[in-house]
Amino acid sequence: MTKLTNGLFFIADGWGATKGGINAFNYDLCIALGKIAERYCCKVFCVCSGTVPHTDKKFAAENNVEIVPVDPDDFENRDFSLLDKHVNSTGSLFWIGHDIITGEHALKCCERFGGKTVLFHHMDYEAYYSAKADGRETKKKIDQQKRIFGHARLMLGVGPKLYESLKDK
Repeated sequence: MTKLTNGLFFIADGWGATKGGINAFNYDLCIALGKIAERYCCKVFCVCSGTVPHTDKKFAAENNVEIVPVDPDDFENRDFSLLDKHVNSTGSLFWIGHDIITGEHALKCCERFGGKTVLFHHMDYEAYYSAKADGRETKKKIDQQKRIFGHARLMLGVGPKLYESLKDK
């Protein structure tokens, strides 16, 4: 078997649908990419906060996805030193984050290990968040998005409206 030297590292705050839409999206994408990644000498990893049941890890492994659980405090503090053993710096690395939820985590990993960042845009805070929160909180989230998307190598909108919203980021 060919040595796997390329890695897709998805950063999520949970595995599966336990915390909502972004993690459910991430789960489906990891499993789908895992099924084809091996053809390209690639491995899919999901770096996630907290513990993951053995049965979930086993199912992921059967689909060429390795789950790398991170202590929740280390995850929050963006301490990903345990990834040293998973990263082969001679290959291509892609750090995949989800908007303001794990986008900064992906950028931090890219800074530490090299590679490229891919960020998914899941929420247009300008269009929706002001109905939920005050203007200061909305502005804070908008500024955070602009900062993280300004450093991404590739930005992907989840749907046509979010794709259009990325043009302002």
